[in-house]
Amino acid sequence: MKSIDVEPIDALDEKFREVLRAHGKEFCPDCGRHLTRMDAAWNNGETDAGTGHCVLEVICAACSCEIACVHSWYPSIDHFEEFIEVLENEWDSD
Repeated sequence: MKSIDVEPIDALDEKFREVLRAHGKEFCPDCGRHLTRMDAAWNNGETDAGTGHCVLEVICAACSCEIACVHSWYPSIDHFEEFIEVLENEWDSD
């Protein structure tokens, strides 16, 4: 039997869950799957082909349901920790 590797939940994963939970988006509304960092995507608005703003998305990897699509004037997002901060700030400002 092949073992399945499961990544341990670290502090960033927990923070992402907290932000999703605070905004009622912890689970996919279509398939009910618990959302994780694998469902997060963003662009860096300051690249040569960039738009000047960042687009943050949470899209269920299992069923492709879009949970969130946020446009932010935050200049660049270089890693998951920044993604969480910007997502939280944008949602809290709405």
